[in-house]
Amino acid sequence: MPKNKMINKNDDPKKKSPKPRAPLALSEEKKEIFSRKDNVVEKVSFGSDEKSVSVYGSDNTDAPLGFDIPVDKISQKNGDSEVRVKEVVKHKVRYDRGSGVRSLAFTVSYLIIIIVLAVVLAHYIITRANDAFAFIKDDITVEVTIEDTNMSLEELADLLYKKGAISYPGFFQLYVKLKNEGEFTLKEGTHTFSANNNYDVILSSLDPVPPRETITITIPEGFTTDDVIDLFVSKGIGTREGFVDAIQNAELNYWFLKPLEDNMSEERFYRLEGYLYPDTYYFYTTSSEVSVLKKLLNNFGKKFNEAYADRCEQLGITVDEAIILASIIQSEAKYAADYEFVSAVLHNRLKNNSFVRFDCDATLQYYFRHVEGARHPELTAEDLLVDSLYNTRKGNHFFTPGPICNPSLTAIKAALYPSERNFCYFISKSNGYNVYSSTYAQHQKYVSMTPEQLLKVDQGLYGGDNEG
Repeated sequence: MPKNKMINKNDDPKKKSPKPRAPLALSEEKKEIFSRKDNVVEKVSFGSDEKSVSVYGSDNTDAPLGFDIPVDKISQKNGDSEVRVKEVVKHKVRYDRGSGVRSLAFTVSYLIIIIVLAVVLAHYIITRANDAFAFIKDDITVEVTIEDTNMSLEELADLLYKKGAISYPGFFQLYVKLKNEGEFTLKEGTHTFSANNNYDVILSSLDPVPPRETITITIPEGFTTDDVIDLFVSKGIGTREGFVDAIQNAELNYWFLKPLEDNMSEERFYRLEGYLYPDTYYFYTTSSEVSVLKKLLNNFGKKFNEAYADRCEQLGITVDEAIILASIIQSEAKYAADYEFVSAVLHNRLKNNSFVRFDCDATLQYYFRHVEGARHPELTAEDLLVDSLYNTRKGNHFFTPGPICNPSLTAIKAALYPSERNFCYFISKSNGYNVYSSTYAQHQKYVSMTPEQLLKVDQGLYGGDNEG
């Protein structure tokens, strides 16, 4: 052992000095990757798919936005060393800063518009409600002079607005139309009241309404529309002109009237004929013509239910045609016991091709009642030649332009559910009941009888055996 070599007691002579490690040799490509400070995106091929990968610098900071998902490591041999390059697939989320700002601005603008509209609507409702119901109004005395008692609702609203009684004349008009159907009465003179009154008090101040009287009105079965109008006018409700205008022109939203809007015959005398249901009603003497009609139509709608509408479809007729049949049955038969048999005659004629019309006197009499004001005591040969669709004794048609009266529910049911007898003719006896025939020869036999002989004919239709 050399003298100049000092032995360190910590040195283990058995240990060998580590062999110096060869410097890491990297390809130029790898050197470039590791030398980058900024994040770069590379494409790595996996089979047939190319994926974008991001290789981070040593500090691995400020990575692009996205989701990092580890990918199989890529190895490269460099002599005896193996260099593993850690790469991750970068699923980039495209983020357009300008688009995001615009989206945020749009959302904010939308919310502002909604808030503004809500505030405006709330202000509108609150101010109008306060004006109508007088929650908070100035307690001042207002004098309104009515010179023209026939002024329109618009003129009245403008007058009250100018006098300071109301703040919103348009809303006042809407309120009166909705609550009173636009009806109001005025009393001539100067009226004094407080401005903090609500709309109802203001109207009552202009014309104190006297206590309304209630009257009972019974519409008999089989009354025509002319009869109904005369009845109400005689009781002090409405005028004939007012009823005719309402019957023909008033807006009445009822399902059974809708088919008439486009299919009503020009020869039809009254739009509502057949639907003014006969019954007992209670009315105020101040009731308007429209309110009267609505009450009658509401009653019809309750009586004529959906089952009857379905039955019309089964028979192949419309609701209006069913009411026409019922009105003819009501007019031709004096007693309800005959309704189903008269209905059988009408339905059998409709089904039998040898008949081209109903040949009913009642339809022609309805024509004379409306046109001339009264029915004819007896129909003459000249009467039978009248050129009208209401004349079912002439021409090749069955149904009249409309019903010829307002039938009862019993007649309506008979029109929908006729007797199954094969009757095609009938003739009235002096006691009001009818005698029916299935053939024309049999009918002529009854026609040739004297009233006394015909009265003795008993067909057993009302409890006995049928002799017809």
